[in-house]
Amino acid sequence: MEEREEIITLVDEEGEKFDFLVLDYFFVDDLEYAVLLPYDENGSLLPELEDWGAEPDLDEDEGDAVIFRIIKGNNGETVLHMIEDEEEWDKVVEIAYERFFSEDDFDTDDDSETD
Repeated sequence: MEEREEIITLVDEEGEKFDFLVLDYFFVDDLEYAVLLPYDENGSLLPELEDWGAEPDLDEDEGDAVIFRIIKGNNGETVLHMIEDEEEWDKVVEIAYERFFSEDDFDTDDDSETD
């Protein structure tokens, strides 16, 4: 079966829409996170990444990825929140690096989840 890319659209406070390629979802301390890569319909990176206030360079050679905390509301709506706490950010980035750059890409143990 062919693997499909997941593209999501986020809307900023001013109503401007931005498309992102979802690279990964993962949990840290029972909170869910998403790693996203700014994307346009041509598959190019968006230059406006700094407008999202996220820390760049998950992998400098591939462009700037952003990480958001996923919050699911009571009405079923999913909201992505920027990570503002530095300690949380450092922990989440460390896990993301491990997931993307581990030497054993075929590890069947899910060591990336932290409790």
